[in-house]
Amino acid sequence: MHARGTDMIFYLYLLNMGFFLAVIVASALLVHGMQAHIVEIVVSVVYAVINGIFFYLFSSQQRLTSRKRVPLRPDLQAGDSVMEALYEGYYEVDLSGRIKAFNTSFTDILNVDPNHAKGMVITEFVDAKTAFHVLRVAHQVFHREYSYRALPVSYQRDEGNILSLEVSITLIRDKHGEKIGFRGIVRNVSERKESERALAETAGRLRALLCTIPDAIAFKNERLEWLEANQAALQLFRISGSNYHGKSSLDMASFAGVEYSVIENFHELDVLTQNNGTMITREVVVTDQQGNEKMYEIRKIPVMDDYAKSIGVLSIVRDISLQHNMQQQLLDSERRYRSFIDHLNDGVVWMDLTGKVVDANPSCYAILGIEQTLVGHTMRSFVHGSDVSSVLNAFAKACRGELQEGIYRALRNDGEILELIMRFSPQLVLDQIVGVFILFRDVTQERRTTRQLQDVSRNQRVILQSAGEGIFGIDLDGRITFCNASALAKTMYEESEVIGFFACDVFFQPTNGECLRFSPPLLHSFFTGVRTSDESERVENALFYRKDGSAFYVDYVLSLMIDYGEIVGAVCLFSDVTERKRAEQALMQSEKLAVIGQLAAGIVHEIRNPLTVIKGFLTYSQGGNFKMDYVPVMNKEIDRIEAIIQEFLVLSRPQAMNLRWYDLSQVISDSLVPMRALTLQNNITVVMRIDTGLPLIQVEELQLRQAIMNLIKNAIESMPLGGEMRIEATMQDHHHVKVMIADEGYGIPEQQLIHVGAPFYTTKPSGTGLGVTVSQKVIEMHYGTLEIRSELGIGTTVEITLPIEHKERSVHVSMGHLRS
Repeated sequence: MHARGTDMIFYLYLLNMGFFLAVIVASALLVHGMQAHIVEIVVSVVYAVINGIFFYLFSSQQRLTSRKRVPLRPDLQAGDSVMEALYEGYYEVDLSGRIKAFNTSFTDILNVDPNHAKGMVITEFVDAKTAFHVLRVAHQVFHREYSYRALPVSYQRDEGNILSLEVSITLIRDKHGEKIGFRGIVRNVSERKESERALAETAGRLRALLCTIPDAIAFKNERLEWLEANQAALQLFRISGSNYHGKSSLDMASFAGVEYSVIENFHELDVLTQNNGTMITREVVVTDQQGNEKMYEIRKIPVMDDYAKSIGVLSIVRDISLQHNMQQQLLDSERRYRSFIDHLNDGVVWMDLTGKVVDANPSCYAILGIEQTLVGHTMRSFVHGSDVSSVLNAFAKACRGELQEGIYRALRNDGEILELIMRFSPQLVLDQIVGVFILFRDVTQERRTTRQLQDVSRNQRVILQSAGEGIFGIDLDGRITFCNASALAKTMYEESEVIGFFACDVFFQPTNGECLRFSPPLLHSFFTGVRTSDESERVENALFYRKDGSAFYVDYVLSLMIDYGEIVGAVCLFSDVTERKRAEQALMQSEKLAVIGQLAAGIVHEIRNPLTVIKGFLTYSQGGNFKMDYVPVMNKEIDRIEAIIQEFLVLSRPQAMNLRWYDLSQVISDSLVPMRALTLQNNITVVMRIDTGLPLIQVEELQLRQAIMNLIKNAIESMPLGGEMRIEATMQDHHHVKVMIADEGYGIPEQQLIHVGAPFYTTKPSGTGLGVTVSQKVIEMHYGTLEIRSELGIGTTVEITLPIEHKERSVHVSMGHLRS
């Protein structure tokens, strides 16, 4: 009876350990995106029942053996072989944190000597901060009596490598239910984390590959009308072309190739998602064109704006037929066999020493697509013929006690070739190798995706090298990271002469302004100011330099490179615009000559009239007929000549800009003072409206006052019979102010309005035709705009827009007249 009870305890212990491993596997399933919470709950219940039976029988045996102390982990060889076959590290510690048991993967992951690990405190492997975090979680597990499944831990190995680990922590109780320690799994997720980061890095470059996603994806607006869908969605609904745009699901019932009930179900979920404002997940069955029923998981996700208002619905439909079938098989197997191995997503095969299959789990059959049993067969029944020799060699080494791992090909029952990562572990019973335990995982899709990513990267490089524009990339310090063939050809460099060098040293001269733009200080300012990859900085007519020192004009765009949410550099795309620049310069030269001719003709015309008057008086006076009454008339004509020359000099001579901060209302008031006499003389009412709180603006006060005086004078002269003149100053936006001068004069005909502002063009008999021209030039020198609107019989309105601050130029700025 005692021996039989011992055997029963032994087998129950194995079963107990098996269900413990099933909990671990269920957690692993979550990593791969499968819904394993149901599996985990069922396994946990069964695991608790088996634990109860085990500890009840074990306590009975203990009473028969004089109540010997229960060890933390029985040294059972069969259990060890299972633990040793795991990819993850397994550990057990007492309540003080000292390690009592572990498997080989545990020490392999941590890169520690197995002989030194036992008895060490587990927190000695990590830094103080991480140790504190682990102890805090263990304290919560101890007091709250729950399991912590995935504690993230950063671990630095002796050689300096930093690993990302996930650690589970579960209580261990003795037969009396007393808490005696902790056990758990240590999983190395560094490769997974690195893979996630690598995928995130390419996310921005793979947006165009939406249609390659196997899931059906559709975007709908707030009216639940289809906006966009990928190819999988069109195939699911059997829609051809783009005639679905702007239609609701119900509208598409007339031309979609699926049953109306399916479309109606989809539409109802859209409405429910939009009304509730929360994500909805449903599973539905759809019959395909061949009459086969397929299971789909539908996710309806509400799209909200910044004010939590629904602006659409995102639909994601995934074919989960295979996963659904596998989950159903796993649930059925759980109810039939209650064996931990049936919960593994990986395939598991037990082989005896003759190379024949003893048992295999359902995942093995699902991966290989085999319906009939494998028991009694050899690996030749599913291993690809070209890899049979390598697999048998790995099996032979495992039979000698050596762990083996590799990627081998297998042949599905339907003829598809799979790529499996297989691990061969010797199965030990009482220190004797009795067989081989094989775990394998289907990595076909992952390796296929990797190859596809490599193909995409290669294609992107071909496109880059084929572009006609020059393209080069720089890192955060301004060093060139890549350069396409066109850029090298335009600058006459070899690739080895630019990669790794500073862009400002390669393509620019030290005295060139663009060199500073690509230097680290201004680059850092650009990286700080531009936060998204959609933003860019565009520069025209910049100078780039070739290897031989010759310069050429380019237009370029500098855009950010963002990987995984972080700015890693910038891309510069430039075009050689030398020929366009030459054409523009030739055109400007011809325009200058035309303007010079126009100005010369105007000056001759305007000065000749007063000179004719003066000459006439002088000729008449030579006969002794000189009168003093002629002098004022001659002086007036000379003043007119002087005024014409003075205004011409303002137009033709560059004006010094000494910008200072002024109160705009004060400048307007100062401009109006000399005009007071004219307003009274012409019976004109001046109405001023200056907004309160106008900021100081940066201007050349004398020039701006002269420009405003010219425009006020024109307004006064347009109302010889009196009227009202309105002057307003307001804020146009955060960076500009606006000044408006409006009169009630005769107005300017439309055919004459287009000429206003041209040198020497005037609508007044006594005007010089330079007043508006001078005002326009002054406003342009201040980077502002001047706009004139006029209607006959109503009046003329002039609007001036001025920037508050001049950021485009380096100028001397001092304090002028401030508000009193």
